[in-house]
Amino acid sequence: YLFTFYIQNSMPINIKLKQYKLNKNFFFLEAESFTLKAINEMISLLIESPIIDEKAVSINRIKREGEIDSTFSVEISGKILKTNIDSKEYLYNEASAYGLLEKLLRYKKTNILLDL
Repeated sequence: YLFTFYIQNSMPINIKLKQYKLNKNFFFLEAESFTLKAINEMISLLIESPIIDEKAVSINRIKREGEIDSTFSVEISGKILKTNIDSKEYLYNEASAYGLLEKLLRYKKTNILLDL
């Protein structure tokens, strides 16, 4: 959930997300735009995301598809940061994922009761 939330917030209006793949450690996405400015903005927003390791983001390919008035295609991959319970609590709250936040808080309370 968190990855898709931050991906949505990292997509400028001029970007078309063609595909993305992820597992618990890594992500890959392919996007296209008519301008390099929109692609640069997307890359900057991805790097600033609190769930992506900015040092592990790599641009695999930037390619112009066709002639002068065509689109630019970009492939980006990177590493997803591990989250602990406290960081998930903050991120769920920031993402307005109140259902997930409520489940997480119940889990934390249960753990506290079991540790006694």
